[in-house]
Amino acid sequence: RVIETKRSLHRDAGGNSFLVGVIRDITQQKEREAELERLAEDLKRHNDELKLSEDQMRHIANHDVLTGLANRKLFEERLQEALVYAQANEKMLATFFLDLDGFKNINDTFGHDMGDLVIKEVAKRLKSCLRGSDTVARLGGDEFTVLLPQIPSRSVAIRVAEKIILAVTQPLTLKGADLKITLSLGISVYPQDGKSLEVLIKSADQAMYQAKIQGKNQYFLASSHQSNP
Repeated sequence: RVIETKRSLHRDAGGNSFLVGVIRDITQQKEREAELERLAEDLKRHNDELKLSEDQMRHIANHDVLTGLANRKLFEERLQEALVYAQANEKMLATFFLDLDGFKNINDTFGHDMGDLVIKEVAKRLKSCLRGSDTVARLGGDEFTVLLPQIPSRSVAIRVAEKIILAVTQPLTLKGADLKITLSLGISVYPQDGKSLEVLIKSADQAMYQAKIQGKNQYFLASSHQSNP
């Protein structure tokens, strides 16, 4: 049992001291308080689990499962936001469309598990080339897109493209197999190559195919029809 006590000192007319004490059983009160604490803890834990679940669902809805990169939905949202800012502040931005060269041969030769490892390694190398404000997304298969918001000039986009190609084409050994990975990259720049999300992505996609036609393992600029050597 849980009890509460209260004591007070008194004196009688003869000067004698004595204590008056009151004892109250508060067992049920303490049990109710403990139950309320348990309920509060359960509610907090439940709310934390709900928040975690919401965060996980939001992440899954906006990211590629294999690489953890942004997916098409999130990429287009960020591109649209960057376009609104660029239009309001007269800034430039660049969109890249990337496609690995001969990726089907890797899947056919080594299997899809190896192909997945290659995609994950390429994703890692792409992220290492970009700023925190940039976005790299996997659209599916071996196709990637990159957003460079608020760039001062087209030459910045070219330097990043060169950096990406150099990083991705570095020697790669997976499961004892030496692989040579190359990619073709198309560049479109706002506002020269388009002023809408759809046009910029399409222009970068078309430039990427031009890079493949020109011999692969290179970038191609949408507006100037210029590829790198």
